Amino acid sequence: MRSGDLFLEVSSSNQATAFIKLQKLAHLDLTVAPHSTLNFSRGVISPADFLNVSTEEIKENMKAQKVCDVRRITIRRDGQVLNTKHLILTFSTPDLPQTVKMAYIRCPVRPYIPNPLRCFQCQRYGHSKNVCRGQPTCPRCGESGHDSADCKKKEQCLNCKEARRVVLSRTPVSGKSYASATRKSTSDKCIQCDSKKDKSSVSSTPTEPEVIVPSKHISPPRTKDPQEIIQIHRKIEEDTLTGDCSEDDEDLMDIQSGPSTSTSRGGASAAP
Repeated sequence: MRSGDLFLEVSSSNQATAFIKLQKLAHLDLTVAPHSTLNFSRGVISPADFLNVSTEEIKENMKAQKVCDVRRITIRRDGQVLNTKHLILTFSTPDLPQTVKMAYIRCPVRPYIPNPLRCFQCQRYGHSKNVCRGQPTCPRCGESGHDSADCKKKEQCLNCKEARRVVLSRTPVSGKSYASATRKSTSDKCIQCDSKKDKSSVSSTPTEPEVIVPSKHISPPRTKDPQEIIQIHRKIEEDTLTGDCSEDDEDLMDIQSGPSTSTSRGGASAAP
C-alpha cells in the first residue's frame, strides 16, 4: 500500500481473526487492524411505513441482520431540513444482502452510491475543506478573491466551464423557436453552379488539348475499531447527504437501483 503497510486478503473470517491477534511475525513486531472500508458494505432501503421511526430504534432491531449503522437521507426544502423515507444501512460484512426484513416488511436493498466529495473552499472535487490547500473560491462565479454573498456576477461553475459554454452555444435565443434554431441550411454553395462563366470571346485558333493532372489526395491529419471507522465515514459524508431537491428528485432515488455486488473478501493491514 502507499502508506507502506501490507494488505492481506483472507478467505474466511476465522483467518482474519487469527491475523488480527498476531503481534509478532518472526523477529518483527506487528500491528494488525481490519481494513477501513472493504469489511463493510452499504445499501439503501426505502420503507415509507417507517418514516417517523428513529434510526436508533431501527438499528437496534436490525442487529441480527448484521446492521451496524443506520442513517436517514434528508433534503432541504424552503429552508427546512426534512426527513425522507430513504435509509442508508451499513452492514458489518463485505457482502451486501439482497433484502432485509423490517418488522413485517421485506425491503429490497440497493447499493449505496455516495455523492462525490466536494470542497466548499476551493470548490473542487476529491477532498474536503479541512484538508484543502487551495484558495477560497466563490461558488457562484468560480473566481477567487471574494465571497458568494457579495457576488453579483453571472453564475458559472468552476469545474465545468467548457461544458457550460457548449450548452449555452446550443441553447436557442429567446424568441426563436427550437425548430428554426436546429434547422440546417440547405443552401450550400455548388462550385459547378456558382462558378462564373467565362464571357471572353472564343478564339478561332485551334489549341492543343490541355493535359489534366489529377490533384494529389491530401489525407487529414491524425490527430481499530469498526465503530470508529463508521464515525470517520459519517464525518466525511456530512455535507453530501443533505441537499436541495424537490419532490421529483426525491422520487428519483426509488429508481436508482442496480444488481447487488457480491465480492466476498476480508482484509487486514499489517505495519511492521
